Amino acid sequence: MMAGFVLSNDKVFELEETASGTRLVHKELFSGLMVPLFWSSVQRGVPTMLNAVNAALKARVEGS
Repeated sequence: MMAGFVLSNDKVFELEETASGTRLVHKELFSGLMVPLFWSSVQRGVPTMLNAVNAALKARVEGS
């Protein structure tokens, strides 16, 4: 599709086994022609959003 050529976003969730349980690695991968135009917004907004999603997921999984 043409949209992926212009701007594409892939979400990656990796689970890693640790000595105390499981660690979630959550990434957003951006590609396409429009990425340079939006990169400063991405750098400001995405880490905050990922942290909020991960905190909510942690609370849900741990039953808090």
